[in-house]
Amino acid sequence: MRSIQSKVVLAGGLVSSITGLVAVVAAVETATLSKALDETVVSLEAIRRHVEGDMLHDGLRADVLAALSEPSVTGLTHEQVQADALEHAEWFRRLLEENQAADLSPEIDAALAEVAPALDAYIEAALNITALAGSDRAQAVAAMPDFSRRFEDLEQAMEEASTTIEDAAAAKAAEAARIEQHAPWLLGGAFLISLAALAGLLVIARRTVTKPLQDITLAMNRLAEDDLSFEPPTANRTGEIGDLSKALLRFRENAVERRRLEAESSAAADDLEKAKRTDALIGSFQKELSLALSVLDTAFNEMEDSANALVSLGAASQAQSESAAKATTLAAGSVQSIAAATEELSASITEISRSMSESCAISSQAFDRSIAADKTVRALAGS
Repeated sequence: MRSIQSKVVLAGGLVSSITGLVAVVAAVETATLSKALDETVVSLEAIRRHVEGDMLHDGLRADVLAALSEPSVTGLTHEQVQADALEHAEWFRRLLEENQAADLSPEIDAALAEVAPALDAYIEAALNITALAGSDRAQAVAAMPDFSRRFEDLEQAMEEASTTIEDAAAAKAAEAARIEQHAPWLLGGAFLISLAALAGLLVIARRTVTKPLQDITLAMNRLAEDDLSFEPPTANRTGEIGDLSKALLRFRENAVERRRLEAESSAAADDLEKAKRTDALIGSFQKELSLALSVLDTAFNEMEDSANALVSLGAASQAQSESAAKATTLAAGSVQSIAAATEELSASITEISRSMSESCAISSQAFDRSIAADKTVRALAGS
């Protein structure tokens, strides 16, 4: 894929080419129309000179007739008539030479070439008659048939040349009109082609530049919103668009890795908190266990003291029994003393029983606390 810069350069070159094409077409049409108009103007000028020459054609004949007429009729002297004839002849030749020098078609040049010898013969005859009319009128009159023939020859050549010039001028005018008529259509077609090309460039630019940039912008907005469920568009392209897509892909991968690390850090923090709670529970259990063991130790000590007291009472009872036996053998101990001793012995036994019950209850409570502590330890170990 081309880069954006190369696409811009290519589009600029294409637009310049299209603009140049339209300009060339316009220039060609303008030049063609201008040339046709110039040729039409030249043809019209040639027609004007030819018509003017046709008038001089008749003017020379009028000069010849004036030379043969009496000065009293024309009001002109022979010298004046002769001067007019010479002026008209030179004017006629100059007009023909200007037409021959003009940039006309080969057909017109050929027609004018046919006029030149007839014109020379006609001017020669006219000047000859005007010259003879002053000295030998009869000879001048005798030259009139030849003059008339040359007049008709020149008239025929002039008519043929006039037809040729007029046809050429009409053709040039028609060509100019045709070019003028077709030029707007041609320029309009070139303009429409340029518009179509520009529209195509806009479509291509939207598909290859604008649309990918819009997709990348949408993906970047989703990334900014911490949405990582997208796939970077046009990541397989080259150029600036591909570079942007690859950079967006790296951003997304980094965001995924950051999220994973945050999750791991959160799990580690949870484990640390759980360990702290476990340590607290273990510490509490140890305190309760120490307390229970202390109570059990106290109970055992009390039981030991009670047992020692019971032993002492047993020994005292045995001693009292021996005393009673001795008293009996000594003849007649006091029954009341025996009864009192018996009552004291019974009270001692009752006290020992009570102490034993309390020791058993304390031992049972310590045992229950031990069981509960054991369950707590097992639960913590299982978690």
